Amino acid sequence: MAKCILLVRVSTESKKQKESIKEQEKELFDLAIADGYTESDIIPICTQESGLKRFYAKTEDEKNEIEIKRQGLQEMENLIKNDSSINCVYAWEISRISRREKVLYNELEFLTDRKIQLIIKSPYIKLLLPNGDIDINAKMAFSIFATLAASEMTNKLARFKRSKENKRAEGKFVGGFIPFGYTVDKDSKKFIVNEEEAEIIKFIFNEYLNGKFSVYGLADELQARGIINYNNRKSAKTFVSIVLHNYAYAGLPVTNRLKRAKSSGNIYPAIVTKEMVDAAILKAEAAISKPKTATKNIYYAKGLIKCSECGCNYVSRKASAIYHCGNEINKCTNPSISINLIDSLLWYVAINLKSWKMLHQSEDDKLEYQNQIEINIQKINKIEQDLKDNEDAYGIIYELVKRKRITLDKYENDAKELDKEKEKLHLQKNELINKNFEIERLLQNINSSVSVDIDAIADIEDDTTRYDIIHEVIDKLLVYKVASGVLRIEIYQKLLDTPMIYYITTRNRKIYNSNFDIAQAYQFIDEHIINITILERYKRKNDENDKERHKEYYKKNRDKIIKKSVERKRLYRANNRDEYNQKEREHRAKKKMEQNKGEG
Repeated sequence: MAKCILLVRVSTESKKQKESIKEQEKELFDLAIADGYTESDIIPICTQESGLKRFYAKTEDEKNEIEIKRQGLQEMENLIKNDSSINCVYAWEISRISRREKVLYNELEFLTDRKIQLIIKSPYIKLLLPNGDIDINAKMAFSIFATLAASEMTNKLARFKRSKENKRAEGKFVGGFIPFGYTVDKDSKKFIVNEEEAEIIKFIFNEYLNGKFSVYGLADELQARGIINYNNRKSAKTFVSIVLHNYAYAGLPVTNRLKRAKSSGNIYPAIVTKEMVDAAILKAEAAISKPKTATKNIYYAKGLIKCSECGCNYVSRKASAIYHCGNEINKCTNPSISINLIDSLLWYVAINLKSWKMLHQSEDDKLEYQNQIEINIQKINKIEQDLKDNEDAYGIIYELVKRKRITLDKYENDAKELDKEKEKLHLQKNELINKNFEIERLLQNINSSVSVDIDAIADIEDDTTRYDIIHEVIDKLLVYKVASGVLRIEIYQKLLDTPMIYYITTRNRKIYNSNFDIAQAYQFIDEHIINITILERYKRKNDENDKERHKEYYKKNRDKIIKKSVERKRLYRANNRDEYNQKEREHRAKKKMEQNKGEG
């Protein structure tokens, strides 16, 4: 038996729109009955889906995705794919399918490829001829009304946007983000000052402009006082920075992203003056543009690097750009190591450990969200089964009235109750689908925010911040000499029990992973090399103009050097007199032979 689908959609959940659903469904139902379908063969799809949500999409691809994946259309396509007996789709009007031409033509292609009839009630359009071919006149009418539907949506969005902009310019709340320091009056829908939060805003500006606190200092102070409850110093610093750059606090128009608007924008009551915001921004920009000076004596491995021989701490020697064992009493022979090499390795390891820590912390939240999605999916499956039972109940009472087991009045009453139940189930299903959509958005936000924070770590250049991150995740490291010019580095982390093992070849300044074969230490197997940019934080004192240095030294110490050389020769002759005399005799004989040969 052939089946058909009634495609019913409204754009809001208002009482008027809900009544429109019933009206659409009834008239399409009557049309299907007139075309020969029985009640049990008719499948209604009723949804509330707003095209205005496209207004909030950032890119055209996102807008298309929102439109293409509408619940009603998706449900229709799934039903058609899974049930070959469906041969017709009824719609109230073309705009009830979609208001985007691209989507309309996609659905047109989807239906015509499967020889499924499309019937539009208003204006009446029957797409296929009896032989299954497309009716050219019907297709032309479809194209005209598709263009009109798209145009109507564009105009609707434009009106909606203008309305929001006008309300925003009047200082009215139009939804979305409410800046810290403000709240919304329930009656006027205008922003008003939250006095308690406003005092915090004034405190931030006053303390920053007076020079008492830096941005980081304010972040720490606000957290210490319990004024703001952000989970880490970085997010607290971001909050302070946003406040200091926000012209909304001066009562000036700003965009939705709190940027200064050229003309119209959000209007908020002033908490501080424009001059204070200007001064805060200038001070922040001056700090950023200030030439970076090398921070003295910030060694990443300070307090971390241990000698594997005697257990003493390694100390730094900037002049030679090395770490060496600090055991001066016993003259420990464990090798020294380049500051640049070991600090580069530590920063590389710290970036990866810090990133892993941040991802691990977000896993609990993600797991909770995913569990909620699974629970909602189970509820949706249960509702779909209830909807199927509801459809079966329709068939049962219809058979009962045909067999005159129940009266027509009883049938109509039962049908109304089933309609109410079906409508309730559809609402519950849509609510759960929307909840899952929102949870998935939160999951994406978690991933994107973590991703942004991880990317930000790699871009850190401040030595003090790097030092803090390294010491946050790394417990200690040990240095071992395993071969001439080859060192083994064991890095013990605070997050995991097992050490991370690396090898450093001091001659070519390369770092290898733990798979590096010591027996092949001088073959430099490229696949085991870790791609680390060596930080040239400290240079050896005499790296440049080395030859000139030696010449200068020789000039100043010529007599001393000659005296030492003569003394070394004297000692050699004394200890090796016979050998020395024999070589002298041979040298003289050879020289005499050369002279005789020249005279002959």
